[in-house]
Amino acid sequence: MKYFTYLMRILLSFFWDIRYFFEYQIRLRAQYANYLNYAKSKLYPMYTKRGHASKFIEPLALKYCSGKGLDIGASIWPFNGARPIEDNENENAYKINELDNSIDFIFTSHLIEHLADPRLAFTEWERVLKKGGIMFFYIPHPVCEMWSADIMEYHEWDVHPAELRKILEEFPRLNILEFSVLPDTYFSYHVVIEKI
Repeated sequence: MKYFTYLMRILLSFFWDIRYFFEYQIRLRAQYANYLNYAKSKLYPMYTKRGHASKFIEPLALKYCSGKGLDIGASIWPFNGARPIEDNENENAYKINELDNSIDFIFTSHLIEHLADPRLAFTEWERVLKKGGIMFFYIPHPVCEMWSADIMEYHEWDVHPAELRKILEEFPRLNILEFSVLPDTYFSYHVVIEKI
């Protein structure tokens, strides 16, 4: 009986491989324009390609993000306690339907690299954030070639830590509390900002 159970699990695993291919691999393979880009993606672990990057940083983010919050670009995985904002004509990263100084925190995970004009977005985020409110960014690190704007056609720019810091320093009411510059296990880094 025990061997039959093991045999059934092995046989089922082949069907799971087929299901996995259709659920994850098809979409993943379709996003690369050429073989070189696809080959670069193969250098990185599969967990970095399935989405839901926020789960890797959520324990740290929860130390900063509480109260009434927004998750800009949440997709199907909104941050705990945050209202998700997606990209549509009524509301997006550049236009948030909230009053001035009304939000306790803004969380973003793997979104900033999609912004054509990050300064415009940061201005809007600063507008809705309360004094003492927090912006928490989780960003693909440029060391990960797979996420390069040259490879990911829907990435607008590679968010180098030094370049992002320079942009944020243009906002006198935003104070950087924490700024990691090295990639973590998800090949990403985080920034914590407080509105003063």
